[in-house]
Amino acid sequence: MSRVHKVATVQFEPNMFEKERNIAGLLELCEAAALAGARLIVTPEMGTTGYCWFDRAEVAPFVEKIPGPTTDRFVALARKHDCHIVVGMPEVDGDGIYFNCAVLIGPDGIVGRHRKTHPYISEPKWAAPGDLGHQVFDTPIGRIALLICMDIHFIETARLAALRGADIICHISNWLAERTPAPYWISRAFENGCYVIESNRWGLERTVQFSGGSCVIAPDGSVTAVLDSGDGFVVADIDLDAARVAPRWRRSRLCTAPAGALCRASEQYFQLESSRFLRALWASALAGWTAVAAQRRPVHARK
Repeated sequence: MSRVHKVATVQFEPNMFEKERNIAGLLELCEAAALAGARLIVTPEMGTTGYCWFDRAEVAPFVEKIPGPTTDRFVALARKHDCHIVVGMPEVDGDGIYFNCAVLIGPDGIVGRHRKTHPYISEPKWAAPGDLGHQVFDTPIGRIALLICMDIHFIETARLAALRGADIICHISNWLAERTPAPYWISRAFENGCYVIESNRWGLERTVQFSGGSCVIAPDGSVTAVLDSGDGFVVADIDLDAARVAPRWRRSRLCTAPAGALCRASEQYFQLESSRFLRALWASALAGWTAVAAQRRPVHARK
């Protein structure tokens, strides 16, 4: 099996309320990237719908089950060109819960998906935190992990993928208000000794300015291809040996125990710390609300 593969990152500006236009645009860019030889093509977070939704009611007409009509169209394209595609879209599960989702699609159908674990800005008004953990998917073009935007702010998310043997982290985002390629992206590639394929949107949506800068980052932290702004894509070659053989101290020092045990321990720690943080945040908020309520009570009612 070849160790060198051509990959592409797609940059795109979706329009809210124009789902069909967005999907058609993404399919066109993905097909162009596939014709340029890319075997793995990564598209932006929420690229099928746009991002800045106010609440569940507003995004409701655009969510889909997975698999569904949108993923079926990308499966057909992946099958036609024998490639893999990462698509960002809003998902609804069987219980009616909405998620911000990344889907890995191959020639034979859906390989796997990731639900964003760190909702940001208005997302908590409509999307639940992801419940699928941080998985790594074996494919003919390497071991692939998926992360969405804010996920990569936290070192644990990329580390969990690395401990599970990821060669490539596909990071899809709506990164904003920062010059790109962002230091976070470069740091996660270097810290974990793996490739990061970053697909970011660009443009302005509901006063939010997105940064573009979609790129491919090598395990040594070097940026091998980048698109500053505008719709389009860039391609780069990745060498799986660089992710598996090049300086491994960033990962190997953690690998003195069986990988499965380390991953389970890290996942449990991550969940525990998240739970502690949320409990502390709730306690702090409750204390604040209680203090404000006490201040608002009439003087004669205070004891």
